[in-house]
Amino acid sequence: MSSKKEIVERKSEMESQKLQHQQLLKQLDALKLELESTKREIEEKKSLLEEINRNSTDLEILKSEHRKYKSEIEEIKNNIQIVQKSYNESRKAQEEATRSLIETKTELEAARNEIIEIRKEQELKKKEIELAKKELKFIENQATNASEKTNQKNVVAAASSVVSSLNAKIAAMQKEMEILKATIQRERAERESKEELDES
Repeated sequence: MSSKKEIVERKSEMESQKLQHQQLLKQLDALKLELESTKREIEEKKSLLEEINRNSTDLEILKSEHRKYKSEIEEIKNNIQIVQKSYNESRKAQEEATRSLIETKTELEAARNEIIEIRKEQELKKKEIELAKKELKFIENQATNASEKTNQKNVVAAASSVVSSLNAKIAAMQKEMEILKATIQRERAERESKEELDES
């Protein structure tokens, strides 16, 4: 009887241990699942942290590139302003040179016309001189061939008058030509001086 009871107790104890063992296995499985979940969570957080670090690095690179591009843009803007200023100065100088060239051409054309007029006047004066010389020669011939003394005196007086008139015309013409030459020389000197100033 005692042995049978002991067997029952043994069985009951074994069942109790078996049950405890199963419970421990369940707890172990639960702990394994929890551990796997924790590992996955750690891996996810680690991956997220790496991504954050990569994004942070990329952000710093982008910031650095942005600063670089901003600096380059400012430099380009400054260069554009310098080029624009140089262009405006060159354009202004070109306009001044064009105006000066037009003025010079106008002055040159005026000087050419003036020279043409002077040459025409010179030709006219030459013709007047030639005519006066012929007239004087004719009078001298008359004075030589005249038989009466009174007529000779009259002819000589007339010849003297013509000579005086001719000399006055020649002197006036020479004075006028000197004035015109001086005017042309002065205008040429002023133009050359202005061109030298523009070039400098």
